[in-house]
This record gives sequence, C-alpha cells and structure tokens, in this order.
Amino acid sequence: MPKLPVAEARITVNGVAGDRLRIGDTVLLEMLSYTSPCKYNAQWFANGEFSRISQKLHPGWSRLYARVLAEGVVRTGDRVTVERQA
Repeated sequence: MPKLPVAEARITVNGVAGDRLRIGDTVLLEMLSYTSPCKYNAQWFANGEFSRISQKLHPGWSRLYARVLAEGVVRTGDRVTVERQA
C-alpha cells in the first residue's frame, strides 16, 4: 500500500495466497501468506473487533503479506490479473 496519503486505494481479492497479482502494465506482487490480526489495529475497527480479519475464524477476510517483484504506479481502472503458481 502507498506510504503517502492518497485519495483512495483499495484492492480486494480472495484465494490468492501463493499466487502473483499483476496490476496494470508494470506492478507484480507475490502473495506470500495470510497475516495474523494484531490488537494494535483494533482502533481501526468498529468496537475494536479486529478478529474479524482472522483467516482461522473468518476464511477469506484476512490480509496477506506481499512481496513486490516489480514496482510501478497503480491507477484507477488498472486491470488486476491473478497469475496462478503451480
């Protein structure tokens, strides 16, 4: 995610752990693994319910760690393509 403020940045995908995401013409991300919810992020959730993004409790709602393989600029309307890894 961007390190500087942006008007909007949202990418939602499901079932891509272990795969790669190509975004637009240049960006390539390798989706590594699901994250564990952290109590320090409770402030960002209604009623502090950060466990709603637990992969164990709510499969498909977790965040993922990603490795940037090719950086670039992501723009509104860019195509997101899943490249399945064997």
